[in-house]
Amino acid sequence: MGLKQPLNGTLPRRAPTPLESQHKGWERCHATALTVSASALLATLVTFVVLNVLLNDVNLPQLQESPSRMNGLPRSALQQAAAGVAQQAAIKAPDISNSSRAAKAPRPLAKQPTLPPPAKPFVHLFPNLNGLYSIPAKDSSPRCSHSHICDGDHSCGRDKLGCIVEAKARKEHVRKAIAWAWDGYRKHAWGHDEVDIVSKSPHVWFHLGLTIVDSLDTLLLAGLHEEYQQARHWVANHLSFADGSSIQFFEVNIRILGGLLSAYYLSDGDEMYLNKAEQLADR
Repeated sequence: MGLKQPLNGTLPRRAPTPLESQHKGWERCHATALTVSASALLATLVTFVVLNVLLNDVNLPQLQESPSRMNGLPRSALQQAAAGVAQQAAIKAPDISNSSRAAKAPRPLAKQPTLPPPAKPFVHLFPNLNGLYSIPAKDSSPRCSHSHICDGDHSCGRDKLGCIVEAKARKEHVRKAIAWAWDGYRKHAWGHDEVDIVSKSPHVWFHLGLTIVDSLDTLLLAGLHEEYQQARHWVANHLSFADGSSIQFFEVNIRILGGLLSAYYLSDGDEMYLNKAEQLADR
């Protein structure tokens, strides 16, 4: 069988495949994007030209606008243009005589800044209480009577440390003060928790040698190696934690457990301190 010939003499077009339809869609999108981009670029250029014209001084003489055309003008035209510029400059020139007279005129004085009002004298909120808590002329407290730190002129301190400003000298005085306090504890309350500085006798609290364990890190930081070895020997041979003993949880945590862990860290990992801390923590 033969194919039917169409009436208009042309063959029918076949239907486009999905790939061809998608390709034509992308072509339309691409053409639309190019059109939008070209329109935006054209609008930007127009805006730039308008702003440039508005911001520039468009009233300049033609001689200044197109200096490149000066060479092409006849000599008479150049002279006329120069004369016009000179005449315009003369019109715009200020009157020197008027300016000199204005310069000689006295200027008004600048306005002086207003000063704030003086501060009012201090008035006590409760005048009836003022003076009830004044410091007595002589301090008779045990702090002054036993240590004599309130006698005489102690503006620099009894040990004169207040007048020493050199860092190395102050450091040495601090080391001597720590050694002096450690010697007093060792002499009057060795092995006990604390020393009573007034009666110079031991003060028992938990039977754990609080001052010794609490001073381990201080002795290490101060570089008092002999005193540190004394404290370490006592901790290694005498510190123990008996079952059933009554203690204060907070004080033992910060002074005994904290002191042992600080000594373990500052002594570069002495296992003896870590073992003691574990024994206490297990309780």
